[in-house]
Amino acid sequence: MFEILPGTGEVLSAKDAYDAFLAAHAAFENDDLAQAFLKGGEGILATLGAIPVVGGTVRLGKGTVKVAGLLFKLFQRAGEAAGTANRAIRRLAANLRKDFPAGSVRQGTPSNMDQYLVRSRNYQQALSSEFRARGFDGAALRSEVEKNLDRLPIASFNLGNLPQQMIEEAAKFVPAFGQLNGRQFRVTTKILTKVDHTRPNQTQAALSRLVRIAGEGAEVLPNPRHGDRVLLLYRGSDGRLLTVAEVAPTNDGVEVVTYFTSIKESDRLIQDARALATNPQSHGN
Repeated sequence: MFEILPGTGEVLSAKDAYDAFLAAHAAFENDDLAQAFLKGGEGILATLGAIPVVGGTVRLGKGTVKVAGLLFKLFQRAGEAAGTANRAIRRLAANLRKDFPAGSVRQGTPSNMDQYLVRSRNYQQALSSEFRARGFDGAALRSEVEKNLDRLPIASFNLGNLPQQMIEEAAKFVPAFGQLNGRQFRVTTKILTKVDHTRPNQTQAALSRLVRIAGEGAEVLPNPRHGDRVLLLYRGSDGRLLTVAEVAPTNDGVEVVTYFTSIKESDRLIQDARALATNPQSHGN
């Protein structure tokens, strides 16, 4: 198959190319494109090592042409697969934009929020698969996925109205809470997606507790890290672990900036907040 000059290195190189070609062809037939590319590339490199140089020019052997032909098919198949993947990703994003348009507000029932999260996860998984296929992994993969998630429109879920007493407590630490036009307690799709992406094991528990904050109330503390926000602390059934929602005032209510579950009373954030609560005048300084 290959044109081989005398010399052990060239003979072995040509044999390696032939073996790689066979492996690539078998992988291609089984639709294992990644493995086929790998073996096909090995075949090209090995074959180049066996190509005679005549008069300063490279003379390609028939083996190289065969491997190159296989690689052409692989690139063609990969292009088709990439096109299908990109269309699927665009379709998922388009459906999210259509069903959860920017600025829209939906009732924050568990089923509504779960519906959004399922679709958001499907989009995240499609993005992860696409970028992983492009060679991204680890932090680089997470970064690319998050950048694409940030391009989605931001809608909101209304979790209910916060008790007036909580609004008054919050206004002691951040006066803007006393100037609200409403008491709606909202969480945006962006926050849901971000927390679900980074802490998926906390999402469902946190959502149910956020809903309970609106219905049952929560302890209000100043935020030692951001002077224009407050912390809402909701205790779990065991009375020890906390769900902490960091919230900010908006035109018509209160919006969740971020939230955490399974926070202990001894956490530094909680300790600093309680210390600050004894001296509200220093809040934000």
